[in-house]
Amino acid sequence: MISWCERKGRRVMMRKETKSGTIVSDEAPLVWLAGCEKDDDDDADEYCHRCFEKITKPNASLKSSSSFVVECEYCNVEKYCSVDCRRLAASEYHRKSGECFAFETGKDAEKSDPTRYPFDDVPNRFAIRAYAKLGGWTGLEKTLEEKKKVSENLRKHLNECVAHVPNDYHHNDNKKNFLSTLCSNTRALMGADEEIVKEEDFVRAAWAMRANAHTLYDYNYDDDDNNNNNNN
Repeated sequence: MISWCERKGRRVMMRKETKSGTIVSDEAPLVWLAGCEKDDDDDADEYCHRCFEKITKPNASLKSSSSFVVECEYCNVEKYCSVDCRRLAASEYHRKSGECFAFETGKDAEKSDPTRYPFDDVPNRFAIRAYAKLGGWTGLEKTLEEKKKVSENLRKHLNECVAHVPNDYHHNDNKKNFLSTLCSNTRALMGADEEIVKEEDFVRAAWAMRANAHTLYDYNYDDDDNNNNNNN
């Protein structure tokens, strides 16, 4: 059943309790992201940012460990379970001249002014990855024609990825100003044409990404908007 929740947007809800492990949807995501943000638990599990396999932490009581964290050697943001996953990520989407450079730039800005330029998983990392995917941006574009192609791809696909924009988008100026700075910096890094890719479209898409990302909820999840359902 397709359900509508003003706080979370469009979502899928099960009509009955379903066994753990049951596949309810099989769809390739536009982008995927493993979080970097951690809580205060130093023993919290870490997962590979490419294959999502759990990374085995070194054990002080053992001489060696079966796995270890392999960081991106440039931005130090992305973490992998192996050198192979790091290499594959670099060739598939986390290119040194593109996303990796944008992440590195974002982290440097955060160090200079954490309050004004926070660099979090959402929306920062998530938005940059989505924009790079939508525009086909690699950071290797040199000619005006190549950069224009990225801008045209962005203009074409930005609205396609926006399924729901929460109502608070029109009333939260502080967050909009933050997203405006994020989007302006990202657009500048990508070399996107301001006349082709409008800032408003960029900001609206970044705002919507949080509502449009798929999140799994427990069957008994309670919500004030449960009655506002739209069946598929």
